[in-house]
Amino acid sequence: MATLTGRTPALMQGELAIPVLERFDVVKTSAVSVGTSAVALPTNNLANRKYILVQNLHASNILYVGGSVPDVIEGSFQYTKKTRLTGDYIFPSRDLEWHVSASGTAEYYVTAKGGGDPSLTEPVVMYAVLSSGGSESLLTNGTMGSLSDHNWDWGDNDSLLFNTIYFRDGTGNPMANRAWFVLYGYPTVPSSSTAIKLGPLDSLGLSLSGSCRLFGVASGSSTTTAVMELA
Repeated sequence: MATLTGRTPALMQGELAIPVLERFDVVKTSAVSVGTSAVALPTNNLANRKYILVQNLHASNILYVGGSVPDVIEGSFQYTKKTRLTGDYIFPSRDLEWHVSASGTAEYYVTAKGGGDPSLTEPVVMYAVLSSGGSESLLTNGTMGSLSDHNWDWGDNDSLLFNTIYFRDGTGNPMANRAWFVLYGYPTVPSSSTAIKLGPLDSLGLSLSGSCRLFGVASGSSTTTAVMELA
């Protein structure tokens, strides 16, 4: 009689082994030109996304794919994010307040309540929802003291003795707009040492919801990246 030396599969009763097939009703494809600075993959996420597939279409450049936990600065109470790693919900901080800057036009800087150091991490990129029911928009990193409307910067332009976020809002103090305004940033983005490496024509598939943002950075400019989202 032959002896079984390999690993044998577990036995299940037929009525318990019910196959489950994921159903997708929407497929969206896009192409993103990735360079040596990290950009979002794709530029705008598909709402209610369940799955994403990313492929490096460049013949020689390396594509690095990764992400980070957002730091929510402002937002309505309905705006939350949950991390599966810790199970924690990330709420907009209510221990922050905005002050008008002595420089620029309609520029504000954020502090802890009472005017102290808010202990924020410098964002690499920032996003915002600028109107009630609006979609997320990538914000431009400008220069404090000469920011355009809805641009941001990081530094100390008011002799604060600490660095913080500066933001221009032509409609008034961001603190007064908390009923609808959302402002958040990513303190880290992928790099060649902190991300998944995709060589030419390599691909990566992930089960990601539409609220999770993925970033890519490449070893060279004009690295065409194909993105397929399913919802």
